[in-house]
Amino acid sequence: MEIGGKEVVIAALCKGSGMIAPSLATMIAVVTTDCAISPPALQAALGAAMKKSFNALTVDGDMSTNDVVFALANGLAGNAPLSDPGPDLDRFTAALAAVCEELAKEIAADGEGATKVVEVHVSGAPSDEVALDCARAVAGSSLVKAAIFGADPNWGRVLASIGARAGTAGYPIEPAQAKVSVQSMEVYDRAPVAHDTSVLKARMREPEVRVAVDLRAGNGSGVAWGCDLTYDYVKINADYTSLIVPRPDGGVAKDDRLANYSPTFKQQLLVEALGYIRRFAGTRCVVKYGGAAMMKESLKKSFCDDIGLLRSVGLHPRWCTAADPRSPAPWKSSAASPSSWTASASPTPAISRSSRWCSPAPSTPTSLPCSIKRAVRRWAFPVRTAPCFAPASCKARGATSARSAR
Repeated sequence: MEIGGKEVVIAALCKGSGMIAPSLATMIAVVTTDCAISPPALQAALGAAMKKSFNALTVDGDMSTNDVVFALANGLAGNAPLSDPGPDLDRFTAALAAVCEELAKEIAADGEGATKVVEVHVSGAPSDEVALDCARAVAGSSLVKAAIFGADPNWGRVLASIGARAGTAGYPIEPAQAKVSVQSMEVYDRAPVAHDTSVLKARMREPEVRVAVDLRAGNGSGVAWGCDLTYDYVKINADYTSLIVPRPDGGVAKDDRLANYSPTFKQQLLVEALGYIRRFAGTRCVVKYGGAAMMKESLKKSFCDDIGLLRSVGLHPRWCTAADPRSPAPWKSSAASPSSWTASASPTPAISRSSRWCSPAPSTPTSLPCSIKRAVRRWAFPVRTAPCFAPASCKARGATSARSAR
């Protein structure tokens, strides 16, 4: 912006993800400017900016003891110092508020597990303060947030959160007289409003969802921001302390291995994974076999187990290797499970000038030849193009290519 004939810059950065709510939050923001401005004027401008930015933000309604916004000015722009009220100070304050509002929305978008930003605009309130308080109540409602995640235009939850807040604070508001819109489509106006549900649900899957409420109780208005409530938020916070481990240098790190999660989460993950894998039942998948897996007995066994798991969920695995085809097959390893393989089904690779091979996994009928890069053999065949373990260059005909088995 230009102030006093000089170009002035405002820059800012912030940190925030979870435990974000007005008053106290796990949030740090730093605003810098080269504007020449007195400390009292800067403090006043920053305080005014907070009301409609960071103080209008909620991710999960929880607060911590760490919450700060710094504003730093070095005066290098060379403008006449701002200290008294006037047009220049008003422009600076408006620009600072705009920057803080943008950061607040970015924090909402980056909330733990968030998939959508939620903007709640409340109008027709007895005052701006009441409007902002009601907007924060809607944005912070777990039921509203869950409905947003599920693309459910649940106007009842919106009005219930406003009614609860109004009743607690004694606001002269009658939620039943309000009008509610979601993504600019009316869903309630003193009574439920008919609307195209499929169209509205599709629009609610957009990355930003706007909820507007007209309380018809005054001229006050306010806007608050939040995010949806997802499965990932629960996952992140359910095992929080068990994932934090000390580092040798005295710091801490996150150990995010699946073994550290709760049994309930593992079961849910397994159910969802099997449901996903089931979609590929009856198709062929390609698994790379090479490197250390060809040398270590434990890895040979793991490879065999992986092939068995793929077959158990209905896939038809094929293995590819860049090694000499005369190298011992994994199922000939002493570590491999005898029940997983049959000697009669073990392929006997033919000698070829190519060093890249792809073979059906044991116990796969010989009547189902594998087609990869137009090279077809019954049990073992060369692939003379790109390495077949790369998904982009190795696909079974009409099937899905996979890198790993688990």
